Amino acid sequence: MSLPTAVTIEYGVQLCLPEMWMPGLAPLTAARIYETQYSGCSAELEELVAERSISLVVDVGTMFGACTATAAKKLSEVQFLGLDRDSDSIKLLERTAAINGLNNLRSRSMCMLSSNSTKCEASCEECGTLATDFPFGASGPSQRILLWLSQMSGPLHGIMEGGQTLFQSGLLDTVAVNTIPRELPRLMRVIGRHYHFEKRWHNASQSTVVLIARRAS
Repeated sequence: MSLPTAVTIEYGVQLCLPEMWMPGLAPLTAARIYETQYSGCSAELEELVAERSISLVVDVGTMFGACTATAAKKLSEVQFLGLDRDSDSIKLLERTAAINGLNNLRSRSMCMLSSNSTKCEASCEECGTLATDFPFGASGPSQRILLWLSQMSGPLHGIMEGGQTLFQSGLLDTVAVNTIPRELPRLMRVIGRHYHFEKRWHNASQSTVVLIARRAS
């Protein structure tokens, strides 16, 4: 069974969806969104944008952009950049941005590495690290950047390690990672001492948590 090419979710966003038969996590997420007509985006994203006067949100692992597109529609004064290694997902997000007139939303297919010396896979259109991609197309010294990672597992550990120089210099205003409890110590070590940490549990069983790191004043 295939999903329709688009579904209407929050704020009237017409979201382009992957086909059900495609392998990977994206079709499972698409099926949930199609059933609920809800992006599933954590409330922390909009809260942090307002609290920290964020001017650019960088969504790493955006998939086909359900969270990014919804937030970009509501927060039209904020710039958004969606990054994902899967070029097909990025094409869907580009279509979503065009259909909804989201001029504040950019997207790019990129494989994020742990270091410049890490080999770039042949399947990647482009490779880099958080540090080499900084400032993510933003201009001006007053830019306040929120790094948003909605799913922290597998290769995303390397993504964080590729941003250590940014964390050590306090160049990102805020970092938010949706993860599992056992990963918290490692994440906090990577992000480091220039940030204050807050943990928000997302269910009664405390099986998932949003780690929020705010740059110290």
